[in-house]
Amino acid sequence: MSKPLKIFTYTRSDHSALCTFMSDLQDLEREWSSDRSPGPEMATVHSDYLLELAQRSDGQAFVAKLDDQLVGFLIVVIESVDEGDVHLIERYRQYGVVTDLYVAEEARHQGVAGRLIDAAERHVRQAGLSRLLITTLAQNQVAQEAYARLGYESYTVTMCKTL
Repeated sequence: MSKPLKIFTYTRSDHSALCTFMSDLQDLEREWSSDRSPGPEMATVHSDYLLELAQRSDGQAFVAKLDDQLVGFLIVVIESVDEGDVHLIERYRQYGVVTDLYVAEEARHQGVAGRLIDAAERHVRQAGLSRLLITTLAQNQVAQEAYARLGYESYTVTMCKTL
């Protein structure tokens, strides 16, 4: 009988697995966007950067474990608009942002992403904030559909042109 899925706060003992997942995520994104560095070249440095950013911003990193094996991670940071930027209603000027979310292929379609997002939402709410943003590449339709099932809606669209 398998053990239930559990979500934990990231600890240093999760670092190697998180970096492997970051590499896998990057290589997946490279299939959609040629501007991405190869996963093995960037995974450790980028993971460390995001973990530090999460810590500095009062964000958090979460990991998912199934049968005591790491099967996914999520990093959420807290961001704010610039002080003079008043185009948003005040309660939306500080918000959470999921920078990265990855679930190992063998654990997909088992609710792992949803549980990681639940943890991020709880963290952001506990910080007194009322908005969580999740970004994804435009070509990642599977992720967009999963986020929509969890109640997320398109918010902004960024257009890009290589010059």
